[in-house]
Amino acid sequence: MECKLFIFILRIIQFFRGILIPCLAFILFIFSKKLRSRYFFEDKNLTDKTKTFDKEANIAFEVSSEGEFEQIKPLLDSYLERGFLIELIYSSDSLEDKIQKLTAAHSNLRSLRLPILSYGIIQNDLLGFQNISSWLTAKQLILCRYDFYPELLLYGLRKDVRFCLVSATFRNKTASWWNRSLYNSFDYILAASREDKDKLMDLGIDANKLSSYEFRIPQIVERIANRSSKLKPYEGLIRLIESFPKEKRIIFGSAWSNEMEVFSDSQFANEVIKRNLLIFVLPHQFNNEIREKLSSFPNFNVLTYKEGDDLNLLLEKYNKEPGVIILEVKGILLELYSYFGHSFIGGGHGRSVHSLLEPFLSGCHIYCGPKVHRSTEYDFIQSNAPKDLTIVKDLGSFYSVFSKIDGTDLSPSRLELGKNFASSFNEQADRLTGGSLT
Repeated sequence: MECKLFIFILRIIQFFRGILIPCLAFILFIFSKKLRSRYFFEDKNLTDKTKTFDKEANIAFEVSSEGEFEQIKPLLDSYLERGFLIELIYSSDSLEDKIQKLTAAHSNLRSLRLPILSYGIIQNDLLGFQNISSWLTAKQLILCRYDFYPELLLYGLRKDVRFCLVSATFRNKTASWWNRSLYNSFDYILAASREDKDKLMDLGIDANKLSSYEFRIPQIVERIANRSSKLKPYEGLIRLIESFPKEKRIIFGSAWSNEMEVFSDSQFANEVIKRNLLIFVLPHQFNNEIREKLSSFPNFNVLTYKEGDDLNLLLEKYNKEPGVIILEVKGILLELYSYFGHSFIGGGHGRSVHSLLEPFLSGCHIYCGPKVHRSTEYDFIQSNAPKDLTIVKDLGSFYSVFSKIDGTDLSPSRLELGKNFASSFNEQADRLTGGSLT
């Protein structure tokens, strides 16, 4: 009865959404540049030639943005490698280039931009209305974290569809009838952490369809194991790093300019200048904002290395006048983490903290800002080694906080923990499909 009522409400929401959204979108389209951009993004589904399969797809995924995509990427890669036909729906235009390149590279993958403004109860290309049920063919649908749109839920609730949720989290949610019905909609749920799993069980979700797993762990473990080959072109930097005791090395990963306020503490800045500490900063965005922020501090030296620069010249400058080293090189941050005793992860003093799992498995003590509410990786660390992560609320107090941390007293079993998770990857991937595709 509960399920039938839930489905009935979803259909009502879907019906009114199918009527109201196109009308509102048409009116607001005139006044909002963002809405126009969103509409044109979705309209590419109709103007671009969409790849088709000659038979029903095996699995469909839906992801919201880059964070969710990275969480399911190892799983997606595994299924693609096995030759499964995959349908991938994505919501954010920040994924456009990445997913279109991936789609072009794999004949067994096709993709669709999630129609939100252009959603219609029925598909009508002439009027620009799109309906995902007309596009999806897979009888297995996997969502990541959220994006619980009625049309996705109703498709997943079909009797002929296996419906799964990965990286599920129940943070900041209430134990309501709606949430219980929502999570009961899924045939199988992989929670983001043990705490999330326990909360879902308390909500009344059947324990037999619940587990917890983090699919990024095997990928991270593999990259850590192969770090030497990835960093071979930067051997000079590695020698510089290893000339400092590990507990005296700090890396700022995915950093933002506002977070450089940590260097407003003159004592911290002096330790860097005196070469008592080694600081690397890898920005989230490659622009001049971080350099300009650091250069605003008096008597503070800033060195920048960009891909293709003369590495020997950088090292020569550092030896003459030590300071903060900004690395504007893509794709090596994860590999560098394991060479540092401490890592400050960016984003926590903005919208949301960036990846914490990479420095955690690399053995760093982690510092970040208080905006961790969207991070399932934070939950994972809190479940396994909470003492290895420190929240820094006030950027100006970072050095004071850092000075109290014993960088030599880190959980020794982190990589072993990662390897244990990695060993059960295939088992978890098969459990998601119900074993029907093995």
